[in-house]
Amino acid sequence: MGSEAYSYADDYQIVGKLKQFADRNGLCLLVVHHTRKQPSGDKFEMISGTTGLLGCADGAFILQKEKRTDSAATLDVVGRDQPDQRIHLVRDEVRLTWDFDHAERELWKEPPDLLLVKLAELVTVERPVWSGTATELVTVLNCDLTAIALAMRLNIRASKLLNEYGIRYESNRTHAGRTITLTLMNQEA
Repeated sequence: MGSEAYSYADDYQIVGKLKQFADRNGLCLLVVHHTRKQPSGDKFEMISGTTGLLGCADGAFILQKEKRTDSAATLDVVGRDQPDQRIHLVRDEVRLTWDFDHAERELWKEPPDLLLVKLAELVTVERPVWSGTATELVTVLNCDLTAIALAMRLNIRASKLLNEYGIRYESNRTHAGRTITLTLMNQEA
């Protein structure tokens, strides 16, 4: 094997193919990899291989104990969709699980999506259904989005809109054009 087998590009390509497979199939893929024994100031430099392994992945977790026999460990987390953090865990020897002890900083909570807040103000118990075009919705909400950007954002955030606000989003195409329908599912809310 030549030195090119250990290059950043090769590692990135391998993890990239795994990520494409996971994205295409709507999966969360967990790749278990070992760490090298050499100490490092950055725990993520200890991942065996090159930074290509971490560069393509959405995130990485490293679970480490000071000594092999310890019942306490730290879980270091880094990634695109979550803040870097360190979580302290304690091993439950009866259930053979790692239990949360504390985090070195408060766990990150996603701030409210202002578009979804505006939609929740529009679709209420008094007005449980709204229907119209994306252009009409932009006007009603008085937001700084184009109709296309609004429709794309609603497509992406539909499950959050339903789970957090109880509003079902539907987009239907007819001969007259595309219509958006927002329906309050839990009308006792």
